Amino acid sequence: MKKKLLLGCVIVISILSSACHMDRASNNTADFTQEPYTNQEETQEGDQAENASPPEKSSGAEDQSPISPDGSSSGAAALKFDIKALKNLDADTELISSRYFKAGDVRSAISFTLTQDWMDSNRLTCDFLSQDNQYESFWNGIAQASVDTDNGKMDYSIIPEFHDAAQGKGTCRITFYLNDAVPHITVDGDARLEGDYYSFQRSFSRPEVFTRYLSKADLYLYPTEDLWLLRNEIYAAHGRKFDSEVLSQYFSDKAWYHGLLDPDKFSDSLLSDIEKKNITLIRGLEEEPFDKRNIIDGIDYAGEWDRLPLAPYLSYLHTGKETGLSADLTKAKDMGVYYSAPGTISVPASMTQEQFSAVQNGGEAEVVLNALTGESQLLSLDPNAGDSNSYGYLMYDKGTTPSSQGSETGVIADLENGTYTLWQTSADTVMKTVYEGDIYILKGAVTGAYTSLAEASKIQTEICAGTSESGWETEGLVDSSVLGNALYYNSKGYFTAVYYLGD
Repeated sequence: MKKKLLLGCVIVISILSSACHMDRASNNTADFTQEPYTNQEETQEGDQAENASPPEKSSGAEDQSPISPDGSSSGAAALKFDIKALKNLDADTELISSRYFKAGDVRSAISFTLTQDWMDSNRLTCDFLSQDNQYESFWNGIAQASVDTDNGKMDYSIIPEFHDAAQGKGTCRITFYLNDAVPHITVDGDARLEGDYYSFQRSFSRPEVFTRYLSKADLYLYPTEDLWLLRNEIYAAHGRKFDSEVLSQYFSDKAWYHGLLDPDKFSDSLLSDIEKKNITLIRGLEEEPFDKRNIIDGIDYAGEWDRLPLAPYLSYLHTGKETGLSADLTKAKDMGVYYSAPGTISVPASMTQEQFSAVQNGGEAEVVLNALTGESQLLSLDPNAGDSNSYGYLMYDKGTTPSSQGSETGVIADLENGTYTLWQTSADTVMKTVYEGDIYILKGAVTGAYTSLAEASKIQTEICAGTSESGWETEGLVDSSVLGNALYYNSKGYFTAVYYLGD
């Protein structure tokens, strides 16, 4: 889901931020804490199968994540909109755009939304959530409470109302520690909800290990020790303790880690299917020697890394932000470890606060749809708006009549950038082309399409481009194109996974 702040009939919807693998049996308890695999009969604790080298470190997908080495936040950023509730808490927009998970129980979380009068209200709505056992991309509401903020006050008494009437109401305190070295939120006073909650996006070395099925392409060049730590980070997030002193010390240094379950008390039933499959994938890679698991089409990827050029569109890629990709795979060139295909990159089209104000006052705003050609359309209020299904605005070509030629359009406040973006039928974001040229797709990259990231990655297939010596083209296995709006890539901008999320 995307957070959509729809103007006109202003509605707030919160973000719930929200594989090619072998189907191997889950590891047993002894395997959980096994040291990195070294192809030796015995492994001493603390040994590393591969020492980290610059290309190995720089190419890992952790480079996409806005996490500092200790998992801490970089501090509150200046608000682009004057939002009273956030200013009272000295908070940035992460508070209302992210999910905060409970230490020791990654499947429990809280999230915050603004009220209808979102800029002027002191109130935040706090939702207590639990991940759905059947549909991993969905979170069920457990309870809800209002937080009426005051300037500079960080501690509040709240009365959560449980959605299950049999649970009754609760009374507890919520304290915001958003300017600590590791920002977090603490809930006390109700055993059903209490705990320390940390930013999901900022806490983990690779957050999507919990939210999508990874593929081998996502994990190329990871040193064996890093794979070992990534695999065990899944268990740590569920509150598992470790027999290994190395792991115990490593995770004890993480503010979000609460060791609650002894190894012999931990059950795989606590893990989601995504987590189980990613553990299997990672463990399989650990067991391969580094120099073998990083061979692509007979080429040593690690040896090639320094010679690979930066993707020319790299500056347009931003983790966690919707970005569009379209590439013609029939014209792809085989570049060794990757394909180069002609295509485009797009970002959400937007208008400034001043433009939006002009539209609200009955004027028009020009919205650029192609930054390369200058193609644009106009936006104005929908003169026929009024019913509950109306989007509130119309987009239309210059020189046409909005009421007869316009496309119904909704407007979304982009809180982080201080602009307004647009959406149309089925909540599809209106996009602006910003790049046209070569697109770099790492061999082994995957693609999938569905309404949720979890399902799109579950049914993902390897991207096959160009003419192959193995006969892909004659067998009809070459994809003609690849489209996506949820993109994953390495630090040089080579795509490892391309998903299309939508209807």
